[in-house]
Amino acid sequence: MMLEGKLICKIILDFLGEDGITEYDERYDIRLMVQKLIYMFQEIGQIPGYSFSWYLAGPYSNQLTKTMFNDVVPQVESFIKSADELSLTDEGTDLFRKLHSFFDHVDDETLRSKKLRKFQWYELLASSHYIYKTTHNIERDMLIKRLGISKKAYTRSQIEFVVDQYFSIRSSGDIVN
Repeated sequence: MMLEGKLICKIILDFLGEDGITEYDERYDIRLMVQKLIYMFQEIGQIPGYSFSWYLAGPYSNQLTKTMFNDVVPQVESFIKSADELSLTDEGTDLFRKLHSFFDHVDDETLRSKKLRKFQWYELLASSHYIYKTTHNIERDMLIKRLGISKKAYTRSQIEFVVDQYFSIRSSGDIVN
């Protein structure tokens, strides 16, 4: 079962604002963040849906890309309106809180000090989770090594920072798998 387009749009609007939908087809950074948001939404909520596999920028779903380009982008106004009208259950509200806790764990100033842009933070954080999950709960140093091999554009210091933040988030209990 795939997530409905209006729920996807609600997630995008909540995290990226209207530009996250209206500029989706024009901006790589937005497309990357949408992939990571939906991946982690499913992971944190333990919701089956889109299938994700490893790609250059971490977890990626071809099905999600097709949904966005074939369904959401052509009817953007309608999807924005339906997302605005969508009410969340208490469980849905808690899932949004956990997703915010995951991606908003550090502020923009801290990211700037680490020379990371928001989309890079999303990429490294979701990639950390993907590697952690698919390699059966590896230790910090091995996760740093694996992430470093896959993400050569980033410094060791940036990768260590993100991995440390990832383990800090895990310790909060919001990520159970």
